Amino acid sequence: MTRNAEGYTSIRQQSDQIAVALRETALLIGPLRNQPIELEPGGSVMPGLGLESDAATLLRRARDLREGIFKVIVYGEFKHGKSTLLNALLGSRILAAKTLKCTAIISVLVYGERPDVAIYTVGQEQPAFLSREEYVKQFQLTAADEETLSDKGFVDRFKEIDYAQLECQSSLCANGVRLVDSPGLGDHPSRTRVTTRYLRESHAIILMLNAMRLLSDDEKRFIETEFKPGRTHNVFFVVNRINQINQREVSEVQHYFRTFLTPYFTRNDGQFDEDLYQRRVFFINALGALEARLQPGCTNGMSELSSPAAPDPTGVLALEQELERFLTSDEKHTTALQESIGFLQSAIGEALRQIEQQKMLQDVPLHQFEQSITDAEEHLVKLSRRQQDIERTIRLFGDTIAQKLIAHLREYLDQMHATWPQDAQSLKLDAISLRNIIQGFMEGLSIKSRSASASKNRFGANWNTMSKPSSVAGPIATPQP
Repeated sequence: MTRNAEGYTSIRQQSDQIAVALRETALLIGPLRNQPIELEPGGSVMPGLGLESDAATLLRRARDLREGIFKVIVYGEFKHGKSTLLNALLGSRILAAKTLKCTAIISVLVYGERPDVAIYTVGQEQPAFLSREEYVKQFQLTAADEETLSDKGFVDRFKEIDYAQLECQSSLCANGVRLVDSPGLGDHPSRTRVTTRYLRESHAIILMLNAMRLLSDDEKRFIETEFKPGRTHNVFFVVNRINQINQREVSEVQHYFRTFLTPYFTRNDGQFDEDLYQRRVFFINALGALEARLQPGCTNGMSELSSPAAPDPTGVLALEQELERFLTSDEKHTTALQESIGFLQSAIGEALRQIEQQKMLQDVPLHQFEQSITDAEEHLVKLSRRQQDIERTIRLFGDTIAQKLIAHLREYLDQMHATWPQDAQSLKLDAISLRNIIQGFMEGLSIKSRSASASKNRFGANWNTMSKPSSVAGPIATPQP
């Protein structure tokens, strides 16, 4: 889509204005300072609320706006095909994708020709460089790493790593677009915290889901927490492994995901946005697309997956075409501005809550503060002693308990093996299928929907009153229709 010079100037001016607001707010809510600072609009202020994490994110967003950087993060649970999809879009195995949890750190794909990988560490401005082979070897999780994660919750050798940056020639990464490959949703907290930071800084999301199973509790919680109904114009829901579903059940799987996602594609007038749904929800075979792209003689990008006589069977071509349209249109710039304004609004709200809390604390007598500190220290000492007692018990009796558990487990398995023919017959396992599971879920969802509708009718008057917008303050940004 061609945009005129006036349009570019308008976008640039809006970006600069929002970047200034982001930077000023970051100074106001960031680390405490002893000297006043000068604000760009004029005047000075004594900054510092101690919200250093939010301040750092605001500064990075301001930098991204000024430099025209647009971040798209690929998010999802382990083995949903995040790295495989990116490899298919890029046309090469640039990212590790194996049975183990390969993506141990954040990997950022940018446009360029450099063959090696830049490794950025915490607190260091200049990166170290590794070959692609050495990068995969060092930062792919091993079986030993998985054992360490199970025992300790983190891997020591990754704790100082911020992210890895890889350059590629994909048109998707042109014009300031950066693709972010993340560790799995629901993995250990050490990796989830790192991913959450990049999620907050991203302007668009590719959420990888799995057609082979219903949405997990983590996935449902993530969608319900992070996305708002009618505000998913910058979210691409990609359901992978659709090729592994029995053809008779594909339509039911698609209906299941459509039913769950319907609230997020409902417009302000209550109507379902079919056009947006078709452009934001994709059912794909990422591995099939990658294998097709790697075939000898495939040199013309994703278009070779499809022809008038044989449409792309993997579904990835349609996804790529929509991504390219989104990333080369006004929608990209509008999204960048709206996301930055939304995060600024959230940061200001948190700052106001912090100010109110500090104002309340100013009225508390000093001796109450001192008593609270003393009580907290005593409680901490008790917790520390309790921890030591638990650790001592585990050291003394851990082996004994483990041996008894193993013995009981073996006995249980022996009993199960002996009675399995009768148990299998009584359980009627032949009747269990993906079709029945989905049907059961849909019936439960229907019951919940009817219950919610009845409740809404009963309390209609209160519902309408509560739904009226507040006249105290209007929204900073208007949601996209």
